[in-house]
Amino acid sequence: MNTRNAIYRKTTAFALALVLLLCATATGSAAFSFRGGVTWDTTVDQMLAAEGLSEADYNQKELGGYTFFYLKGKNVYYVYRNVSGTDMLVQAYTVLSAEAYAAKLETLTAQFGAPADIEADTIITLMDTIYGSGSVTAGELTAFTAWRLADGTLAALFATGGAAYMAYFHEQRILNGE
Repeated sequence: MNTRNAIYRKTTAFALALVLLLCATATGSAAFSFRGGVTWDTTVDQMLAAEGLSEADYNQKELGGYTFFYLKGKNVYYVYRNVSGTDMLVQAYTVLSAEAYAAKLETLTAQFGAPADIEADTIITLMDTIYGSGSVTAGELTAFTAWRLADGTLAALFATGGAAYMAYFHEQRILNGE
């Protein structure tokens, strides 16, 4: 009977370890997908269709080689950059209340796993490239957590100016224009 119990315990421990490994692998394999299934390959027209938008539902602004789309009343933004004659998505983000930071952090950690060791300066560089130098400083960030997704996407949850932001960045397109 003791041998049978020992085998049962080892088998149970092995099965639990396997389940935890599979869960970690599934989390680590997360790739960028935003709201209605928007991915880095989604064109502007496809994004507007996925969001179910007409021209009355969004504002569009051109600045420094980037095109910004603000979805009215949704606190959702899409940023495109023209790369070799094609508008390509480089950033997507949502604005949350500052109070939502902790709950969003918990949800994202469950979805993406443990945060990555990414410095706030990385986000600041990306933001400065898109929005202009000094768009946000390290002193203005009151909270910051980031993940590196399987497809290379930098997912960042940060708080500044009394709001929290969940932003996804395509670093290569932002920094290298690729």
